Amino acid sequence: DAPDALPVMAASTSAAAVFLHYEEHEPFHTMKLSLQSDTAITVESAILAFVESYSTATGTQLQAMSLSLCTDAKALLEPSWVLPCGLVHQSDLFVTSVPAGAGAVAPPAAGVAVEGGVSAVVASQSKLGEASYYYSVNKNLGNTVHAPEPQVPRAKHAVANFVRTTTITSFTMIDDDARVKVHIPMARTQQLPSNGVAVGFYDRSMRVAVRPDASSEHSLNLPLLLEEIDQQACSVKVKDGKLIVFVAKREADKVWYELRKTKGVGDTEYDKLVPWTGQVHVVTTGGSAPPLPEASIPDGTKAGIRR
Repeated sequence: DAPDALPVMAASTSAAAVFLHYEEHEPFHTMKLSLQSDTAITVESAILAFVESYSTATGTQLQAMSLSLCTDAKALLEPSWVLPCGLVHQSDLFVTSVPAGAGAVAPPAAGVAVEGGVSAVVASQSKLGEASYYYSVNKNLGNTVHAPEPQVPRAKHAVANFVRTTTITSFTMIDDDARVKVHIPMARTQQLPSNGVAVGFYDRSMRVAVRPDASSEHSLNLPLLLEEIDQQACSVKVKDGKLIVFVAKREADKVWYELRKTKGVGDTEYDKLVPWTGQVHVVTTGGSAPPLPEASIPDGTKAGIRR
């Protein structure tokens, strides 16, 4: 028999993965959470997985019991809800701190149906074992499942310094002797903030970040260019309806037939290439609109990449 229905937001096939972002304080971190699983992934278990990923990536500890998840519309997700909570594929969720005085994040069993002091999850696990839909829920997390206790109402709070990022997908490249010109079509460039464009040049990598305002960013990240570049000689110009990035070649006689380095048949050197190395040279420019505040200036370095 199937276990009693849980009073949580049901999982669906609408999202095969979601992105979890922590942007309240540095170091920032983003984790892609796959939902292609035979078992339910709750909001609480997603937070625990993120805390482990954050610790591994940054060497910094977060306290799972003081964290919550919310959407980009600032709607909080309850700990017992099952992801993706009706969200579409690759939706963004934000790991945020629970304000002082708000209820701590409840254990995975909080809010589930309870009969005779035993949750539906536990009943299903006990009855069906590995065949249970909820077999992995609360496994290897160091938690003991109990009947839910009354919770203090959770306070809603805003996501700090949230910036919606979109990827620049349209651009053209022209090999022009000692340099390569990259043309990026963009509307209303003259209305950009005077410091709204930042381009970072590395030995063989490049990042373009454009912020028309403090809450949105258009970015183009190129981890491996075709050849090494002279980053100090690179520049960028804001033209009407487009940006032009001038990439100076380190070896002027080499012809560039593509912008990104791709692995060819029999190419044994490709896997040895390391992106984002060397001294970064950042060029900041923009349009004629007033400048962005310092905290909102786009970051042209690899540290600005959050996905």
